[in-house]
Amino acid sequence: MTSKQVTELVIYQIKATANEKFLETHQAVISELAKHPGFVRFESLQHIQNALIYTDKVIWENEKYALAAFKAFKSFPSSQAFMATIDKVIYSGHFQKN
Repeated sequence: MTSKQVTELVIYQIKATANEKFLETHQAVISELAKHPGFVRFESLQHIQNALIYTDKVIWENEKYALAAFKAFKSFPSSQAFMATIDKVIYSGHFQKN
């Protein structure tokens, strides 16, 4: 494992009827991620042509922290309610600079 910062990208589509609940639960997930060891910063982007598609970008101190948070996500108190607003995950992965 490396000590380089790791970027986690998740691209997903929310359910058309879930926008209000999504915004609420998404904020709760962000708050929980921010408390996880190794968290550096978070950014969320909404697709300009399809408002149901989002990309979440999380920067972690290193691969160890990124993978630990990825595994722990399902146990976050807000994760189940958040995932209920998601129609599908389009892509999920971890990256680092060369």
